[in-house]
Amino acid sequence: MAYPEAASAIGVSMASADVKVRIRKEKAQRKDSEKTSMLVADVSGEFDLVCSAAPEGGEDLNVVFPIEYEDESQPTSVRFDVAVDGKRASHVERDTWSVTDEHNRPRIQRGYAWRLSGLKGGQKRRISVRYSIVLPQNQGKADFIYFLRSGARWDGPIGREVVNVTADKGLRMEILSPTSLTPEQGSDTSITWGITNAKPAEDIRLAIVSGAKP
Repeated sequence: MAYPEAASAIGVSMASADVKVRIRKEKAQRKDSEKTSMLVADVSGEFDLVCSAAPEGGEDLNVVFPIEYEDESQPTSVRFDVAVDGKRASHVERDTWSVTDEHNRPRIQRGYAWRLSGLKGGQKRRISVRYSIVLPQNQGKADFIYFLRSGARWDGPIGREVVNVTADKGLRMEILSPTSLTPEQGSDTSITWGITNAKPAEDIRLAIVSGAKP
């Protein structure tokens, strides 16, 4: 879920968002020839934006997409692609920026930035994001975070956003947050959240655990 700098100034709102996440295991080959198992999160998102107040000649907007906090365990590998209206975005770069987390603490986020050009009043744009990350593990457990709160920085509430997370066979998920948003559908291998006409106040954070529930 991408979010901009000063989107409210030119009236850019998020009409809808559809995000799908798959958590899976993947074999990794170490240098000592020992095969290990990685946990990988594959994320895909479709975000429909509406611009209401940009000047007639058009306006540019800096857009960023958060992947992680700088002070937490870093993914060992990231692949990230973004398209605007079906065309691959240019000049997509790794970046960092300052935010306030859900506990009102200053934090640094890492992610990707690009330029959304030529926004005009009444125009609709679609941003398609695809990325895969290898999640750091600690004693067979890993954390996954999707920054749902970033969508609150668009102008006005999000019209409708659905986030579905599934885990492959042999994995299960435990919800760490959000605590105030009840899933529309949920099990330890598939969870779906939905928000309508709202600004999300919490991020999605999951613990990924191997094996059946004790």
